[in-house]
Amino acid sequence: MWWNGEYMEINGTGENIEAEPIELKWVIGYSMLEPQCPKCKEMPYSTSYCMFCGQRFIIHEPTEEERRQAFEEKKKNIKGATWNEKFFACDNCGEDIEKSCSWVGHFDGVDDYGEIYVCKCGKNIHVGHSRYSKW
Repeated sequence: MWWNGEYMEINGTGENIEAEPIELKWVIGYSMLEPQCPKCKEMPYSTSYCMFCGQRFIIHEPTEEERRQAFEEKKKNIKGATWNEKFFACDNCGEDIEKSCSWVGHFDGVDDYGEIYVCKCGKNIHVGHSRYSKW
């Protein structure tokens, strides 16, 4: 696999392959909770081991409470759209943003980072993540 301009073998080998298994970390991704390797901070592309550093994991699926808390935080961090009990609706036209928006780019601030989308009506939607959140 090509990663950062160089070819990497993806076979579970790496500096952490002999380390004791640790609990997999879950973070808020683009639209859901995603796994993150606690050692190298990359998405491991497996819940068994990290394809980049070889760290093995103890499998821990997020609980319903963890999912609910992550969703509540996501609701607070979307600017330009509002949750209407079924989907996130554009504040301008009311369309479902997952169906009517196109990805534009990333923003990277001191306290937050995230993605920028544009609705088909022209409204910008910012989906942000706090740098200080436990998610």
